[in-house]
Amino acid sequence: MYIYPICLTDVVLPDDEMELVLSLDELARVRRMKNFSLRRSSLASRYALRCILAEHLVVDPAALQFGQGDKGKPYVISSTSLEFNLSHSGDYLLIAVGSVPVGVDVEYVKPLPAYLQLASRFFTSQEYAFIQASQTPLCAFYRVWTAKEAYVKALGIGLSSGLADFSVVESGALVDSINNVYFHSVQWQENCSAMVATVNAVECIHCTPRLG
Repeated sequence: MYIYPICLTDVVLPDDEMELVLSLDELARVRRMKNFSLRRSSLASRYALRCILAEHLVVDPAALQFGQGDKGKPYVISSTSLEFNLSHSGDYLLIAVGSVPVGVDVEYVKPLPAYLQLASRFFTSQEYAFIQASQTPLCAFYRVWTAKEAYVKALGIGLSSGLADFSVVESGALVDSINNVYFHSVQWQENCSAMVATVNAVECIHCTPRLG
């Protein structure tokens, strides 16, 4: 599994150059965004995804066509063997590409006054206790959140399945796997939490993308 952590502020290509590889639907979605910063990060995210997938498939980035599964998980229409997933938060983008189903989540760690209430509502009692017992409970909250998000994305079941229906914490610690879904914590920036979940145990290789 190839892992690509990307700081979108490092993508310095002009907008019109990145727009050349996007589909008309992607361009329309990007251009509807009123906020310049969000529009720029969304454009850079789609550009980066296309460049990375194109390198794996040895095709033109502009030639890629995407579909969506029943729960919204994206896939490349022309490839039945390539699996990928992405997550974007603030200036951070995380992409994973490989041969087994994968889910990723990255969250910008920021103050969240109601995080304990959220944990009490959406997490299991084991996860809630893990957060409360941590010396850095806010960071623990984000670690649990990213693990749960990555898990449901790897299985392609969506958040509607219920986050409290499974636990990523056992015996006071984050688990390494659940039901043949394996977790890989991404050590990246101090102010972000990032997790990759793969169906089956695979080696994860951190890569630096070539984005023009």
